[in-house]
Amino acid sequence: MKHEREHACRWSIIVAVYNRLDEARELLDSAEKLEGERDRFEILFVDDGSRDGFREFIEGYHSPTGLRVRAVYQENKGPGAARNHGMRVAAGEYFIFVDSDCTFPPRWLAEIERAVDERQLDAFGGPDTCHPSFSPLQKAINYSMTSFIGTGGTRGNTRRVGKYYPRSFNMGISRRVRDTVGEMNGLRHGQDMDYSMRVHAAGFRVGLVPGAFVYHKRRATLPRFFRQVFNWGATRVVLSRAHRGTLKVIHLLPAMLVAGAAILLATGIVLPAARIAWAIAGGAYLAVVLLALAQSWGRHRSARVAALSVVTLSTQVLAYGLGMIWGAWRVARGKEARGFTRNYYGNENATTGTRAARRLLLFTQTYPRAGGETFIENEIHYLADAFDEVIILPWMGRGTPARPVPPNCRVLPALLGGPTSTAWRGIFSLAPVGYFARHFFTERAYTSPARAFKYISVAIFCRAILASRDFKRVNNEFRDATLYFYWGIGSAYLLPFIKGERTRVARFHGGDLYAERKRGGYIPFRRQVYESLTRALFVSRDGMEYALARHSRYIREARVSYLGTADHGRAATRDDASPRVHLLSCSRVIPVKRVRLILDALRLVTGTPVAWTHLGGGPGWKELAREAKHCPANVEIRLPGEMDYRQVIEYYLHHPVDLFLNVSSSEGVPVSIMEAISFDVPVLATRVGGMPEIVTGEVGRLVPPDVSPAELSVHLQEMIRDRRDFHPRSRWESSFSAAVNYPSFIREYLLDSPASPTDDGPPRQQQ
Repeated sequence: MKHEREHACRWSIIVAVYNRLDEARELLDSAEKLEGERDRFEILFVDDGSRDGFREFIEGYHSPTGLRVRAVYQENKGPGAARNHGMRVAAGEYFIFVDSDCTFPPRWLAEIERAVDERQLDAFGGPDTCHPSFSPLQKAINYSMTSFIGTGGTRGNTRRVGKYYPRSFNMGISRRVRDTVGEMNGLRHGQDMDYSMRVHAAGFRVGLVPGAFVYHKRRATLPRFFRQVFNWGATRVVLSRAHRGTLKVIHLLPAMLVAGAAILLATGIVLPAARIAWAIAGGAYLAVVLLALAQSWGRHRSARVAALSVVTLSTQVLAYGLGMIWGAWRVARGKEARGFTRNYYGNENATTGTRAARRLLLFTQTYPRAGGETFIENEIHYLADAFDEVIILPWMGRGTPARPVPPNCRVLPALLGGPTSTAWRGIFSLAPVGYFARHFFTERAYTSPARAFKYISVAIFCRAILASRDFKRVNNEFRDATLYFYWGIGSAYLLPFIKGERTRVARFHGGDLYAERKRGGYIPFRRQVYESLTRALFVSRDGMEYALARHSRYIREARVSYLGTADHGRAATRDDASPRVHLLSCSRVIPVKRVRLILDALRLVTGTPVAWTHLGGGPGWKELAREAKHCPANVEIRLPGEMDYRQVIEYYLHHPVDLFLNVSSSEGVPVSIMEAISFDVPVLATRVGGMPEIVTGEVGRLVPPDVSPAELSVHLQEMIRDRRDFHPRSRWESSFSAAVNYPSFIREYLLDSPASPTDDGPPRQQQ
């Protein structure tokens, strides 16, 4: 065939990515399942300046099915420039654009090839839909975007309005189209619509391929959805001016409804006729609500999704209508019809489209300069999206940052050097002395050698930082920044010395909260830290109750704010032919984690073939490895040692796991368990700390904190027997999804403007 002679393949699937490594993994996983000969298509990623490790991942990727996967790179210029770059280097006769947050059903490409050949299409596109694993909000937004009473008629439903205009989440063109029409323009929003209109105007044959749908996992919260649709409404004004005759009544309907509602609201109080109109409008809205509820329920059989669908549908109409009105108003005044320019989290001025720059100062232990704190990698991109600049300040770590961060993140030098320089500067410096001498007595640090040693160590640590020029510079330079301490110890000890009245937030986990886990049962400066905070956030309800029981008079506001993990899909499919039950645990091998208890319990498991893998190193790893050699024949043990976050996720994706184990003597709400249940793996854990908040009846079972090896062995064998009765992923979706928890945390606790911690404020609230 002609395309086979002239081009290296027929289809180039072009995916623009920017700090979306997790989405790229999911997209590739689905691409591996695509039907068709591998030499007929390629997956071409265009990396738009990512700093999340995408380049390292894609260059080390080896397709198990022979996919042709490659990537090109450019500085951050936006999705339109990335797609244009992709077209310039693509090998195929056809270019298919797919968003990075999409995944493919197996017959997606086969449906496209059949339609293009049968209908001789020059340009084409397919619908988007939702996967059963999507969150309720994602399903509700998908309903609004695909229902005929939403925008389904214009986004690729079979009941479309007028001409069909492919959208870039699932859009294809021939090379001949590109050569004739040219490249995409620089519009911030709606560049795909503009391009589709240009393709129609050039006389090419354009068609919808209903069977070529993609699963579109939109990265949206309701505020972000509002801003996105608002921008579409404003962009519609731009498109109607650039392409005369493309504006239809259906596009004006949301603006007409919003304007009509505003008029009725203004006149309904004084005009009886308007009240009648309100009654009619209310009845019409009720009918739409009932129709939406029925439609959404028919699709998903979920009352929650149906209720959310009403909310998202209303949000969509309101946002699109307001966007069109705002865009038309700006054009009438001779200005650009733009909406929200960058940030979807809030605080942008909807009148001017501008706002004061937002900066976040994030205090960490070593991140990103060394290992550890891997769970920050789940959160950092949400912080970078919400703030114009994120300044990361570790208190330890040297050299070049070992892990990539988003482009608007700046990593400052660590506050401390090695142990010798810290001790020298902490003892022999001009940093304040009276503060530390006074509190040595007020905190009764002298009552035991352990308390005294701990207090003196922390005092030296603090004085070493206070004597640092870097700290003094940061204290003065970032007076307008929101302060976020990832730990309730370390840099948080310095809170009383930080200048300015600004939002100060700290997270409290486990080792920085429970005094019993420290030598001498003591953490210094609790009162001073709590009193200096705008909010104290706890990763478990148990942790918050623990702090309030001991320090409630000092805590201004206490809230529970769960951490979260990314959605990587489900674990690798189990081979039912394998007789072994696969157990997994993941932690540092340190006393509080009691990994040895798992080994002792497994030695008592008889008959059942078991394979136990422990991911993680630490001081006790070598001894554990020695002891693991002495196990019964039915128990296979694997100890690969230290792994970073990405390696742990890769393990789940490529190794079937039947049961996750955590037998710690003290915990908050472990991220390791969040990761396990996101892959739909049931859990057996000890009833300590915040464990009951995550290991509920649908997730797994809890055992007593003082469980013996024999008792744990019995519980383990019962759990192995009943493991298929649990459905833990639903618990993760409702409470521990990063896509839900972190945007909410940012909006509620970092982006507002609470009173200074030195003022009288509202009473403490508990979530």
